[in-house]
Amino acid sequence: MADDYNLQLIRQRPINYNGLLFYPISFGYICDNIGLDIFDNLLLPFLITKDCLKMTDDELENINLFDDVILNDQGMLSSLAFILQLFCQTEEVTKLDNQIFLKFKDKEPFVITRDNYEDICQIIMKMNGKDKIKVEKPPKNMSERQRDVWEKLQSGRKRENEKNTIHIYDMLNVCEFGGHYRIPIEEIENWTLWKIMNCYKARVNMKTYDDSLKICLVSGDGKSISDKNHWHHKLMVRD
Repeated sequence: MADDYNLQLIRQRPINYNGLLFYPISFGYICDNIGLDIFDNLLLPFLITKDCLKMTDDELENINLFDDVILNDQGMLSSLAFILQLFCQTEEVTKLDNQIFLKFKDKEPFVITRDNYEDICQIIMKMNGKDKIKVEKPPKNMSERQRDVWEKLQSGRKRENEKNTIHIYDMLNVCEFGGHYRIPIEEIENWTLWKIMNCYKARVNMKTYDDSLKICLVSGDGKSISDKNHWHHKLMVRD
């Protein structure tokens, strides 16, 4: 993302994108008023890529994700409108030709087009600790035997990834109890998803550093606690 929004994310303040404000939404609000699973599904228009589409390479080459997919799928449009109304506090979200108009009571409409949609996606993703959906496509010109092996490997990797997935409740538990002092869950619920994930990463990184420091004091090898492994670097806010 070209712009650095980390200060706003840490302070939980609105992000200003060319006059369009994105307001932070707390984890507690999402859970109580929307539902976390529903919310994740509503974010789909901002997370998909061309690789998610079941099309040939030639077909993908000739389409624009915003113009030809997002704007022509009623489910995607409904999800997009809901998320934009939630985060941008719009009065109305309407589609006209290949544009999305965000209308406000006290200022000029903001227009989303194919040219700025990816910037919007990046902000929504950043605020909610999300990444684009990754799809691993099979190599071309495989034999039946090769495809069978590839599909079995993919199935095994999927099971392994699911088994090792860190869930939001795991992150909450680490944030609350994983440091040298407890952070009450009542306070954490007022945080954004980004801030929860940032806290989780900081807690885990500091625990790793503390463990490495203990080993270093015995072994005398300081590589595991120096340079990029130093605690200061571990607490840097980085993508």
